[in-house]
Amino acid sequence: MIIKLLKFAVTALFILVSVGHVSAQDKNNPYAVGLGTNVIDLSNLPGSTVNYNFSQFLSRISYEKYLKKGFTLQLAGTVNSLTKDGMAGNPMKETQYWSADLIVKYDLNNLIGELTNWFDPYVFLGGSYVAFSDVYAGMINSGTGFNTWITENIGFNSQISYRKGDSEKISEHWQLSLGLVYKFGGKDTDGDGIKDSDDLCPNVAGSESMNGCPDTDVEIVLNKKDKFNFKASGKNKKVKLLIDVVEAVNGTSKCNKHKEFFA
Repeated sequence: MIIKLLKFAVTALFILVSVGHVSAQDKNNPYAVGLGTNVIDLSNLPGSTVNYNFSQFLSRISYEKYLKKGFTLQLAGTVNSLTKDGMAGNPMKETQYWSADLIVKYDLNNLIGELTNWFDPYVFLGGSYVAFSDVYAGMINSGTGFNTWITENIGFNSQISYRKGDSEKISEHWQLSLGLVYKFGGKDTDGDGIKDSDDLCPNVAGSESMNGCPDTDVEIVLNKKDKFNFKASGKNKKVKLLIDVVEAVNGTSKCNKHKEFFA
């Protein structure tokens, strides 16, 4: 199982260095779902794999909604089967484990600045409702993790959490998780490929170079039969004609953005 997880991680990281523009979850893609595996460690400190209770691959599912200013609300569910007690990997009676988690994540890129557009580290705090067989308890859930975005919408997730509660029957423990995450939900009203949150003209199709607005440069095509009939107005009566007349009658001329022709 460990070898399979390592192969999965190495493959994902190899893809990461081969891709171009990707970005973290934000208001452009406010929703995300995740699927993956998890490990439960009942020892005081994680690190020794002899204490790891590995689960099947699809043993954790999550759904999250981006709020604002780097904060995301996540709901997750986990199942596992415990056979090691956390004391040097000693065997224990098989115990079914499950938890329902509600946490708030904070994207550290909002604090330290976005060093890359594909690496998305975070910390989180929340609560979990945990079951060891027929024993149930609420626990505080805190930890850290990161997303590495393989494409604009698909990423690789790794996370570690510490669960602590008051119940004597459910001890404090660690959970490590590994999986894939998919983000979605951005709105593009005018269909120009630029999300409404970044589009200065969300109802009119435009270009990325114009921040979603149409290009307003004026193109004038003239031939020798055309006559110039530019009229000055206001304070611009002495403004010089901005195109060369000879070039204009022989082809195409473009004026500078937001300037007008006067004679």
